[in-house]
Amino acid sequence: MGSSGESNGMHICSFRHATASATQLGVVDDGIVSTIETESTSLDAALADGDDWDSLLERATGAEFSVDEITLESPVERPTNLVGIGLNYVGHAEEGGFDVPEEPVFFAKSPTSITAPESTVVKHPAVENLHYEGEFGVVVGNTLSRASPVEARDGIFGFTAGNDVTARDIQYDDLDAANPWYRSKSMATFTPLGPWVTPVSEGVDPDNASIETRLNGSVVQSSNTDDLVFDVGEALSYVSRFVMLAPGDVVLTGTPAGVGEMVPGDTVEVEVEGVGTLTNTVGSP
Repeated sequence: MGSSGESNGMHICSFRHATASATQLGVVDDGIVSTIETESTSLDAALADGDDWDSLLERATGAEFSVDEITLESPVERPTNLVGIGLNYVGHAEEGGFDVPEEPVFFAKSPTSITAPESTVVKHPAVENLHYEGEFGVVVGNTLSRASPVEARDGIFGFTAGNDVTARDIQYDDLDAANPWYRSKSMATFTPLGPWVTPVSEGVDPDNASIETRLNGSVVQSSNTDDLVFDVGEALSYVSRFVMLAPGDVVLTGTPAGVGEMVPGDTVEVEVEGVGTLTNTVGSP
């Protein structure tokens, strides 16, 4: 893997380069980024405009750069829906003192919480206990409404790594007050995504992909999507029963056991097998 933990296969990224004034979309292949000839600057915008993997790949004919020459942005910038699945690993439910759910638990995060790979997760001044939560992320490719698990799987564009940053102290206050989890998970920079999105055809197995989170180089979470309580198809299907998912939407499928505190100065890496490594630092306001 390269500087962003690049794996075999191709990926879609949003990036900036010194030769261009705006963010661009590109296809990453073997450490080289080929610019996609499009006005869209993020994958969610391209999918909303009707693009798919084939059409984007056909237009990856622009300038080429090494991944070491570019600055990565979040591949998904402002999806219609940014959804998290809660308590979807037995170990995480147990460490939080919760029962394993009998049906998926899902919650909304503000799309404005999305931030880029290599960017700084800012500890909001109201937060005392800031936690990392490494997650396997799914990017929706087709509109999903009351979809079956099979239809939901067929509607996936690809996969990414995510960090469902959580203000744990505020979350517990809200749980005690029977309030939603929204504010504890939606502050600016609380959803790093990336380093890119790996299309379904590039071989990532959502039922058997390892996921590992490292804090300052030490492994703090290590699991596999085969440990999900509700697999990717079941989770997306359930969400789509109540919320229409649009192309470009992101669903974070849950975090394994091992969540914990991160403080300013820390570096957090979330590595998803077949996708790559999402790296962020933690900073003060």
